[in-house]
Amino acid sequence: MAIKKPRKIWGTEVYLACVRSSMGRVVVISSDKPEQAIERYRRRWGIETLFGCVKTRGFDLEATHLRDPERLSMLFFVVTLTFGMCFKTGLWQHQRKSIGIKKHGRRAKSIFRTGLDVLREILLDLPSNVARFFHAFRVLSCT
Repeated sequence: MAIKKPRKIWGTEVYLACVRSSMGRVVVISSDKPEQAIERYRRRWGIETLFGCVKTRGFDLEATHLRDPERLSMLFFVVTLTFGMCFKTGLWQHQRKSIGIKKHGRRAKSIFRTGLDVLREILLDLPSNVARFFHAFRVLSCT
């Protein structure tokens, strides 16, 4: 639902859009096109979540001191590939055993974080986890 006419909030004309989700209402304030505001916010939230995973909640990408564009490009390639591996592994784990839901209605761990933890556990003790490693690798290869 979107309000077609702008409203003044603190002296600024804005548009309001609202959608009901499983966790309550989401209200988006936009400077234009209220009918597209929810979809734009949904896409933006997905991007913010991805950045959070590669930065503070996962790979600590901000800590890099690389400046060379070629090296940064390679780092982004590796991080992107690894993110995909973690996410795919997390989905696999979630299908095997559902990730718990907390009282506030959200997962106890994200799918990405679940996959990252599983892969890290496997790789930190690879000699003891060779079978799990190859099984995870098969999950990642979709075969």
